[in-house]
Amino acid sequence: MQSKAATVDAYVASLPADRRAIIAPVLEVIRTHAPRGLEEMMLWGMPVWGIPLSRYPETYNGQPLMLLALASQKNHCALYAPGVMADPANKAAFLGALTAAVKKVDMGGACIRFRSLEALPLPIVADAVKRLTVEGYLAFYEQNRSATAAKKAKPKAAAAKPASKAGAKAAAVRSEARATKAKARSGTIRRAKPSKPRNTAAKKQAAARRRKAR
Repeated sequence: MQSKAATVDAYVASLPADRRAIIAPVLEVIRTHAPRGLEEMMLWGMPVWGIPLSRYPETYNGQPLMLLALASQKNHCALYAPGVMADPANKAAFLGALTAAVKKVDMGGACIRFRSLEALPLPIVADAVKRLTVEGYLAFYEQNRSATAAKKAKPKAAAAKPASKAGAKAAAVRSEARATKAKARSGTIRRAKPSKPRNTAAKKQAAARRRKAR
């Protein structure tokens, strides 16, 4: 649920008491262990820790790159951790510890959904946040952006390849057929009327009947 709060503290203060009791401890862990270079902000109606545009302005949507976010949604709380999931080692350690501690992890993409602190143990969150680095996430982001750009450019390069001899010949035949059809429509080429087949035997029989009648 998006909030209109201007600051993270105002966001937490606006929550119902039961949700505030869950969100506030996670918030404190993130604030304590977030690496230097991350900026706390309200973005998309929730608390976000991201790389400010003054450090890295070339983002795909013109917004700061988000590494962590925390939100109270309609039916659950959510920890968004794309920064953790971008690092294979950190992701493996985080999910390994979480699945070992929690009977059933409610997860979707880079989001961990939880309804109590038992479903998101704070020491596990602290360890994952400690491993975050701004430089590591920027390296991941730039590598991913380069791979996406190369993938988009690949079909264009394929289209620029010269046509094969067979393809060129087929194209020439189609072009000639279109030109002939256009001339026929304009009257430049007159189509010959199909000649009627001759029935020589029938003509001979008719001539014989006429001679007999005389």
